[in-house]
Amino acid sequence: MNKRVCGNVSVKLNWKGEIAAIQPRTRVWRYLMDNRTHYHLGYNLFIAGDSNEGKKLFSVAISEKQQLKGLFRIGDVLEGTA
Repeated sequence: MNKRVCGNVSVKLNWKGEIAAIQPRTRVWRYLMDNRTHYHLGYNLFIAGDSNEGKKLFSVAISEKQQLKGLFRIGDVLEGTA
């Protein structure tokens, strides 16, 4: 989620919700013909829940290390700030 900017002050949003989907984030680099290299960047967690802005669907990007530590799955309930 993006920070909300009020004047020159950025405000963090509190959120809480259930993971609806998990998508890996990768970067594919191609060189000339068919030489492909994949870089695994982490995961996007798609969450159905509440935030300071009300009920909505939103996504949160996490690193591969955070996924390995938390072992997040569809149906898990998370909360945080963004």
